[in-house]
Amino acid sequence: MRGLRPNWFLLVAVASWGFNFVAIKEVYREIGPPQVALLRYLVMWIGLIIVCLWRRESLRFPREDTLRLLNLGFVSMGVYMVVFLEGMHGSGATEGAILFQLSPVFTALLAVGFGQERFNAASMAGSLIAFAGTALILYNPANGGHNLPAANFVVMLAALIWAYCVTLMRPLLERHSPLRVLTLSMGGGLPVMLAYGFLPGIHENWASISLYGWLMFLHVALISGVVAFLCFYRGVKDVGASGATLYQFLTPITAMAFALAIEKEVPTLGQIAGLFVVLAGVGYALRSRWIANSTSV
Repeated sequence: MRGLRPNWFLLVAVASWGFNFVAIKEVYREIGPPQVALLRYLVMWIGLIIVCLWRRESLRFPREDTLRLLNLGFVSMGVYMVVFLEGMHGSGATEGAILFQLSPVFTALLAVGFGQERFNAASMAGSLIAFAGTALILYNPANGGHNLPAANFVVMLAALIWAYCVTLMRPLLERHSPLRVLTLSMGGGLPVMLAYGFLPGIHENWASISLYGWLMFLHVALISGVVAFLCFYRGVKDVGASGATLYQFLTPITAMAFALAIEKEVPTLGQIAGLFVVLAGVGYALRSRWIANSTSV
């Protein structure tokens, strides 16, 4: 019965990430993507440093991994965030959350391409099923111009970039804690964030932003960017990586519920069908990888 108890740390992380897709859309009503990106980056970096000091985590760069950490930050905290936030500017909260579930599939494909894992035919079949589900999401003739199809492809590109970031993280996470890797890598994204958001940030009328807008932003920057990650890492420690992955399947479902409640974004039948097809494909691919890794040990 103990194994059937929900892990509240993982549930908090999933709920936060699901709501994050809606919070971003709400913030965009008052603040543009470049301004959100830069301010979120700075607030998140300060928050992570405070957490590191609180947990007595070393903030010194390891000499042998300094360039790897900065490169990871350049891609994950810089390029990825720009692509993701631009994609969410045109995509809906529901579409964005579902399409981003392709990230584990992209991770598996890149892991094979970079020689980190062996090719697995069953995992590839699951990947193809997941991609078939995206067709149901992208083809939405009843959207009435609400969501831009091109933006959905940008979100998919963000999922691909994040998958690449995961392949960069793996060797670093073998030698350092996730919190230290996340915090030290932040510096690598600074040039991208400054180039993207500095000038728009100067011309932004920050005094005109409402309390509601600031609350939504704080969720995007701190709750989703710091608290949820810490909860997720704690959950991985409690139930393991494979168990934590199952909780992530709840993210698009919570995003869909929040989008319906807050933005009145009613999912279409195609989106609902696509959601289950994507989750089925991703789940089958991850299960195949888990079985293959278990039998190879």
